[in-house]
Amino acid sequence: MRATLGGRVTLGLAVLALLVRAWDATTQNLWFDEIVTVRIAHLATSELLHPAGATTIQPTAWLSPLYFALLKGWMAAVPGPADSAARWGAVVIGVGSVLAGATAVAALEGRVVGGVAGMVMALSPFHVWYSQEVRPYGLLLLLGACAVAALFRGLE
Repeated sequence: MRATLGGRVTLGLAVLALLVRAWDATTQNLWFDEIVTVRIAHLATSELLHPAGATTIQPTAWLSPLYFALLKGWMAAVPGPADSAARWGAVVIGVGSVLAGATAVAALEGRVVGGVAGMVMALSPFHVWYSQEVRPYGLLLLLGACAVAALFRGLE
């Protein structure tokens, strides 16, 4: 039997997660690692794909090229200052990871437990913090939760 989150639960979690993460999302200035992240995202696409050590800014850019490519596209598409656009990108990824986490738990333990897990993630101060940070951590969590959900859906 397939356990999914209901449409209203999913919408409610998305709205709650967005409201909590949007609150004060752009009031804090970027800190050093976030500035480096934005600088890496402004590199030419060909330089983002070079092997480790070839980048002019930081060798860790090669470790998560998908994140930097997505951030580059996001900042090009969203109007306004780069720091605000980058923060809003992190918020969107954070909201997505709440929904993906709730879906993964629902696939494992059922709809009610998935909804509770989504609520906990939506309100978790640590998750909110990392959902506003311009670093690849949020995308890692989002893709990991999607992989778990897909695995257990495939096993059904």
